Amino acid sequence: MKIRRMAAAGASVAALTLGGLFSAAAAGQAQQPADCPSLPMGVAGLSLCLDGVGEHRIVMDCVDRVFPQIGGSSHGFTTMRVTGPWMPVGQPSFATCLGEGGMLPITQTLWVERR
Repeated sequence: MKIRRMAAAGASVAALTLGGLFSAAAAGQAQQPADCPSLPMGVAGLSLCLDGVGEHRIVMDCVDRVFPQIGGSSHGFTTMRVTGPWMPVGQPSFATCLGEGGMLPITQTLWVERR
């Protein structure tokens, strides 16, 4: 009888602990910025988070044609990563791929980082 009560008490404590951990994890996820589309804009990009709290920024990999003789990769392309400033939810983060000398990228990949 005493063993059953101890087992039941142990199970109750474990359930309460796990429940607290799951609710804390859910609360932590709710604090992250959410609904954050990224928008390519020619040689630039923009991100804007519309929900949650915290900060976000746009990140872009800009790929440009560069000849190996003047510092490019052996494949004739070079990638430059640019980031926008960390911005609070509701304010846009903006970055541009426009390189030195006005060189325009041939492609760009965008994504949003959150914290």
